[in-house]
Amino acid sequence: MYADQAAKLVKEAKRTENILPEYNTELVRDVQREIRTLHHNTTVLLRQYDIRNSTENDPGATAAILIHHRSLERNKRCLLAYHYHRLKKIKEYCWELGHVPQELITNLSALEMDFSTDYQSIINDYSSNFTGIDLSSSLDPPKDPYIEVRVLKDCGEIYTENGLVTLSKNSQHYLRRTDVEHLINEGYLKHIK
Repeated sequence: MYADQAAKLVKEAKRTENILPEYNTELVRDVQREIRTLHHNTTVLLRQYDIRNSTENDPGATAAILIHHRSLERNKRCLLAYHYHRLKKIKEYCWELGHVPQELITNLSALEMDFSTDYQSIINDYSSNFTGIDLSSSLDPPKDPYIEVRVLKDCGEIYTENGLVTLSKNSQHYLRRTDVEHLINEGYLKHIK
């Protein structure tokens, strides 16, 4: 059935809304191939219809052309939705962390990697105009200036407002949110609620 492969891409994007799975090259190529086939079929039908149109009006040919064209449009919309979802997630990572996490780099296509690099560069250029302001920090105001965190990866020593703190794996600390927010975003610490 037409547009079934494209619908799978949309379902994949919906299912993986909060993560960035591996780019589905095979399915994207299948959808692109189907788009080309539908375009070719629509063109052939239009030529046949134009030849016969002078003598008769054929509702069957009109319906066939419409079905092929609508299926082609649906495939395009599904491809756009899939890629929009992925680019939106890449943008979120760039704003929140300043980069796409290293473990997710292998999930990107070559064009997405180029986009990520260029987008990070644009953000860095833009951010350089605002010295002293961290544009990657959360826009939601904190409920409490201090939070309890668990260390997931060794971070070594950090300087806080209250002095030096050693962040060793599996230790828990009660620290000022602004001192450790970047470490939470990068996955070194986990906020314990």
